[in-house]
Amino acid sequence: MPDLTGPTGTPGSTTTATGSPPASPTATSTNTATNVPAATATNTATVAPSNTSTSVPTNTSTVVPTNTPTATDTPTATATDTPTATATDTPTATATDTPTATPTDTPTPTNTATSVPAVWGYQTTVGDIWGSGSNVTGLSWSADESEVWMTHQNHRFTKWVKSAGVWPSSPTLTLPSPSATSGSAADRLYYPGGISVSTDRLRIWIADTSNHRIAHWKSVSGTWTAQTPIGATQFNKPNDVHVTADESTMYVADTYNSRISVWVQSAGVWAASYTFGSNGSGAAQLNLPRGIAISPDECTIYVADTLNNRVSVWTRTSTSSTIWSNLTTFGGSSTDSTVLQQPAGLEISSDGLTLWVCDGHETVVIWKRPDTSSTSWSVHQVLGAGGNQPQTIYSTYKVNRSTDNSRIMVTDGGCCDIWGVI
Repeated sequence: MPDLTGPTGTPGSTTTATGSPPASPTATSTNTATNVPAATATNTATVAPSNTSTSVPTNTSTVVPTNTPTATDTPTATATDTPTATATDTPTATATDTPTATPTDTPTPTNTATSVPAVWGYQTTVGDIWGSGSNVTGLSWSADESEVWMTHQNHRFTKWVKSAGVWPSSPTLTLPSPSATSGSAADRLYYPGGISVSTDRLRIWIADTSNHRIAHWKSVSGTWTAQTPIGATQFNKPNDVHVTADESTMYVADTYNSRISVWVQSAGVWAASYTFGSNGSGAAQLNLPRGIAISPDECTIYVADTLNNRVSVWTRTSTSSTIWSNLTTFGGSSTDSTVLQQPAGLEISSDGLTLWVCDGHETVVIWKRPDTSSTSWSVHQVLGAGGNQPQTIYSTYKVNRSTDNSRIMVTDGGCCDIWGVI
């Protein structure tokens, strides 16, 4: 994983793990039910012809179903039917035998969040690999999946628009211009990180990491212009930003201050509101957090707690509350690719049951929990393995999901990959 600081600063050690991730786990639901009803019907009618003859058919039907889901269940039904028929010179004996066996034990497989897990696979790549220059460090994928915005380590951002279902080979917009260099002016970027785009796609906010601010751009009549940067003296290398759909609140991963900073907008002006988190390894502490994801109800924040090698989950009681409490943490440093090592970005599903994490092992780790009240997260699947070929992931920083949670877009070196349920 590249240096967290850009050209300056000391971020702490960076670990690169090499190796192939384990094969995708496959959860198998086994339902073995052996149900062999054996119906044996013996119908013997004996007729003694005479003026008065008595026919005694003996009907013995024994049904023995055997149903063994996990235990042996052998119900036995025995029916004895001895009708008496009176025959004349041409006696007729009629026996009606309709044995019916109904098993009383019908096992039903339980379908929980992990009983029939979806399997994810690579679908396509968006971008021109290295043509736009250096790594993609942030992305924002539109709700209709027709546009993607990317930030790049060479101090610019690009916009890509799908046409007739096909992604272009070059961006439709690049700002600042391809010839521009880094700088501190309002229309310049310096090692940008995460990006947030308004729902109408006319305003963007960028974590302008090495300028220690949030850059803000706006489109008017198709022309994009830089606005006054936000928080120029209050951040220390911010790496991610999330602006709510109503544009009233902005959450910033204030990385080198090891905290989450919350800002509010009033009459077009952004102002700092409060912060939470502090530097350390305790449950309610953070160590260089680089990514954030907000639940749809805005009451839960998932933080990529990078140098603590974990995900940190924070909650509040309502959207009006400014008190955030740590709910749980999970992950942990290891050479095992299923355990987190310096996670950089993450995304939460709309139902709150799936979390995608961009990990320092150059993979995306899919975590799941059984229900929204649970704090027990477990690894579902690991996507990619370090490399620069399809179905591998290299130097990943950020991830977005589709509205139906069936696809994700993840930064992959100089481009972005789309993965989905297969």
